[in-house]
Parts: sequence; C-alpha cells; structure tokens
Amino acid sequence: MPISFRPTKSMNLNQIEAAIIIYTFQTTNVQPSFSEEKLISTFLDVGVRKTLLSLHNQRFVDQEVLNLLVCKLTFNQKKFSAIVSAWFLPTYFSQYVLKRGERPELVQKIRRIYQERFMGKACDLRKIFIPINDDNIHWYLLVVDINSKTLNVLDSLPSPSRRLSTRLDVKKLAVYLEEILTDSSFYDSSDDERLLISDYALTVPEGIGRQLNGSNDCGVWVAQWMSECIWTNNYSNVSVTPETRMRLALDLVLGSYNELRDEVVQKASKNWMELVSNRKKLVQV
Repeated sequence: MPISFRPTKSMNLNQIEAAIIIYTFQTTNVQPSFSEEKLISTFLDVGVRKTLLSLHNQRFVDQEVLNLLVCKLTFNQKKFSAIVSAWFLPTYFSQYVLKRGERPELVQKIRRIYQERFMGKACDLRKIFIPINDDNIHWYLLVVDINSKTLNVLDSLPSPSRRLSTRLDVKKLAVYLEEILTDSSFYDSSDDERLLISDYALTVPEGIGRQLNGSNDCGVWVAQWMSECIWTNNYSNVSVTPETRMRLALDLVLGSYNELRDEVVQKASKNWMELVSNRKKLVQV
C-alpha cells in the first residue's frame, strides 16, 4: 500500500485501524489541501493530517499532538465522572507562564479559561500534568503530585547545562499554579486548606526511560507518561517502542472524544476499498 509510515507486524492491526493508517499516511495525494484535512475535532482544538505526520519516526512531535492528547484525556475523565482528579494542561499554558511579562491582572482571566476547560475541585485533585517546551527543540513533563507534595520532572534526555534553567522554570510554574489556586471557586469552603504548590519538593524520579540517540522521541515520552501515570507513580515502568508513535496516532483519531471519528472511519474505509479494487484491476491486467 502507498503509505509513508508503515506499521510493524507485531501491531496486529484490525481492518479499521489499517484503513485509518493508510488514509492518514498515504502518499498518493500530493494536493496542498491534503495535509490540511481535518481528521480530529474536539471541544477545544482540531487536528489536521499535517499534525499527525509529525508522528513519523524520528520527527519532532508537533505541540498540537500533545494538545489533542490533553483534550482526549480530559474528555475521558469527564465522560465517566464529575470528579476531575488529574488536570492535563495544554502546551500553551507553560509557554504563557514562562514567557509572560508582569501582568498580574491577567491571572484571573487565565484561571477562568483553564478552570472551565481542564480543571476541577482542589479537594479531588491528585496530579497536574504540564508539558514544557524547552527552546523549541525538546519536550519534558512536569507532574505536580498533590498527595506526595512533589514537583516531578520527567525528561527523556536531561541536559546538565539546562539543569538550573529547568529548575527555575518548574518553580515559576509552581508559583503561578499556586496563585491560580488561591481562588475560592476551587474549594467548597473557606476553611478548606489551600494548596501551597510552591512549597513542594522538586524531584527527578529514578530509573525513568531515556530516548534513543537521534530518535526525537521526547514528545512521545511525554505523551506516554501523561497517558499511563494518572493512577501510578511508577514512572520508570513506562516505555516507548517502535509501535508507540503509530499507536498514538490511532488513539487520537479513533478516540471517542473525536467528533469526526465516524466520518473519518467512513472515508478511510472507502479509500481502503478503492485501493483494493485498483490493485485487483492491476493484477487482472
């Protein structure tokens, strides 16, 4: 089949999954509009084919991939319960906080935006996941653990030369989160204990995975930690394999949060049948 990103045999894709992969990564259509086709639509964001193409092996993962995952994980929580115990914040939250000027009047505006879309009550909160972009060349993840009162830095390729700047960035985010969480709307009573996140200890969990040289997998590791560590602190048990990137693409397209899922499945199935039909015609000739 004419695709630029091929699944491994061990993935054992079903027909719908195979059709989605072919439709997403096919190489037969070279029209400019092809890369801009919407394959995902959510309560917050849209995902076009070009975004998913960044999941090709050895490519730097586009921030919109992580933002779509944030939408998916947030949707899944709210779908099954009114309790939001894990907050997944999009990439532009950390970008805003780390690059903002001193404009305290915007804190409450930012709080309202993120509270409505991604947050819940402080009493239900266990973890906050914050993807961080380092100089537009690297992704790492901050996990604020409320129970253990720790700021966990998960980095698949830590740089000794960036250790101090990473620490400062994490502390800035902690202070900003604490400022947001002073608002009474996060609490049921004025007597509820406020979350003093800036007092939490900064830690680097031992034994976490490292990306392979030249893999550009930092964003993939961030996605895996976000997906697999909601209820566990065993960050070292998370792994990235040759199948992870493609499996992430499938999960993003086929997730129930995707308002275009059924439409894309229909298009992919039709495309599959056309490819099979054309192949049969070639064999007959």
